[in-house]
Amino acid sequence: MTVPRPPSLRAFQQGLAMRLLGRDEEAADIGLDAAGLAVHANNVSASLQTAIETAFPVVLQLVGKSFFAALAERFVRDQPPCRGWLSAYGSEFPDYVAAYPPAAGLGYLADVARIEWARIRAANAQDALGLDLQTLATTPPDRLEGLRLDLHPAASLIRSAFPVFDIWQAHQRADRKDGLASIDLAAGQEVLVTRSGPSEISTVALEAGDAALLAAIDERATFGDASQAAADAEAEYDLAAALPRLAELRALARAIA
Repeated sequence: MTVPRPPSLRAFQQGLAMRLLGRDEEAADIGLDAAGLAVHANNVSASLQTAIETAFPVVLQLVGKSFFAALAERFVRDQPPCRGWLSAYGSEFPDYVAAYPPAAGLGYLADVARIEWARIRAANAQDALGLDLQTLATTPPDRLEGLRLDLHPAASLIRSAFPVFDIWQAHQRADRKDGLASIDLAAGQEVLVTRSGPSEISTVALEAGDAALLAAIDERATFGDASQAAADAEAEYDLAAALPRLAELRALARAIA
């Protein structure tokens, strides 16, 4: 009689993971009770769906519980966690929403999700020194033009064809229905999310000049080119006033020569 060889540890772990994620058709037989595994699989799926619901409360409010439950269930199945801590789960959700066929008529939904994930990202990002305005002010003009700045590690820029800041902000108030009724869905907005203090997450709508400046910096443009992009985007853009404002928000990190 031939005794079946037990699966290797790696094969066992992969098979167990597939079954716990409800992907039985992809899982090898690992010799465990299927009924018992199904109970654990339901618990795992429910926990992950709850994590997504907690991370994206405005998306939930926009589409309703039944729509969101179906979306979250599909996401959990198609995009299982790849890190060992639950707070990191959900970074792929905004892109998933953008490609989710039932949400095709809600063009703003993915960008609202991006704001929500940017706030989680800001809360958990590593700390770093913000822009030192004194150092910037004393940099020789010939070096200043070629200087490269960075967005702060906790900062995110969301550029949308929809008024996503107004939509997100309306859901922070008890009277959100009245706020939503007055929003012009044809008006795009650009949003900055930062950690402006040790436990303070800031979410602000940007004017065209600030948005163009930060977008150029994020694309690794020199300080001179980023400043020109801001001036091109907004007539009479005041760079001298903008830099302290952005530094206070901790939108920018240290300069790189």
